[in-house]
Amino acid sequence: MPDTPNTARLQTDGSWLVRLSVGEFLQLTPAITPDAGVAELPLIAQADDALFQGRRVHSLPRRDSHAWFSLSGSSVPTLMAKLCGVDLRSEAFPPGSVAQTSVARTNAIIVNVGSHQCPCFHLLFDIASSHYLWGVMLDAMREYSGQTVTAAALLAHHHG
Repeated sequence: MPDTPNTARLQTDGSWLVRLSVGEFLQLTPAITPDAGVAELPLIAQADDALFQGRRVHSLPRRDSHAWFSLSGSSVPTLMAKLCGVDLRSEAFPPGSVAQTSVARTNAIIVNVGSHQCPCFHLLFDIASSHYLWGVMLDAMREYSGQTVTAAALLAHHHG
């Protein structure tokens, strides 16, 4: 479990556990299908079990409310500097760092799941802004010769 707010930790199942505040966590699981059951989401199952035992824990799936983009490559911190006021260079924003900020005037959560050599940022934001932010990202990527890849390609890479 991440020790402090605004940090993330890779889990043994390949998901990322993101600590947004003292008591708020977000599990990023790219390989889960849309119709996955609770048994396939062990951290949510644990939260549901804790709630059943009387603890004040609630699971809140966000797949219907949040969009999720991933950006990777050595030029991503420079690209993001044009869209975001947070210093996302590896010296200031190492792997496992989390920023809750504004990206192109859209509230977003940025999670660095890459390495110092090759940053990979997951951006999570309100799904209603996805069309707008997609256009912004495509425009920004042109300057850096960026390319889009499908979710299927990302999942294939994730599974090695």
